[in-house]
Amino acid sequence: MSDKMPTETTRRNVGFPSSPATVSKFRLLLGLLLGLGGAAADAGLTAIQDLESLRGAAQSFLEAEAIARSGPLVAVEIDPLDPRLRLSACSRPLEAFLAPASRLIGPTSVGVRCTAPKPWKVYLQARVTVRQAVVVSARALPRNSLMDATDVTLREVDLGALNGGFFTEPAELLGMKLIRSLGPNQVITPSMLRQPLLIRRGEMITLVSSAGNLEVRASGRALTDGTMGGRIEVEAANRRRLDGEVIGPGLVRMGQRR
Repeated sequence: MSDKMPTETTRRNVGFPSSPATVSKFRLLLGLLLGLGGAAADAGLTAIQDLESLRGAAQSFLEAEAIARSGPLVAVEIDPLDPRLRLSACSRPLEAFLAPASRLIGPTSVGVRCTAPKPWKVYLQARVTVRQAVVVSARALPRNSLMDATDVTLREVDLGALNGGFFTEPAELLGMKLIRSLGPNQVITPSMLRQPLLIRRGEMITLVSSAGNLEVRASGRALTDGTMGGRIEVEAANRRRLDGEVIGPGLVRMGQRR
């Protein structure tokens, strides 16, 4: 027979009510506290900027810039932003700008920034398509052709696809020399053309000098080659050296003495 008396073990739930009525009240109080905490957290959230407003600002900027430079035949496409992007709402109008080293026509990058209350800046990818009528070859043209009005025509193209420049007036090409052969309907760039030599060094030429309605012509000799509108050195019959402007084949308008 043991000398130890049996003991009763009592279990207690510390901090948690035991009766059903108390439990209900506790749950109600806990729900109210959690609700108030969530409301406070929501109240502390910063307002979020609508991402479509960024795309709108970028599109308006690119359209205005492209139309000002190239005319009304402009189309702008802005890539969508990542919908997970969260930016604080801007209290001032958004500012759009062309990203450094970006060009206005073709694939490009445009920045949009907010200055207040919390400054931020985002770059968007875009494509600007500008269509314009440019000078193209009217038919196949061989190398060394001297351009005339029947050799060229106008065709509307996407300027973003051009790399070497272009002409918008056929008259700009008249009389110029083609230094490479061209196929039909090909855009003509400045690098394809040269001014033809109208005067060659050593040739006998006519020197033209005018004063009012009086025009005087004299013979001379070209000391350098010359193209239309270019200035060359000439030698007059009395061996004087003069500057002159080429105004036609074999014709030089006399200028200042060298």
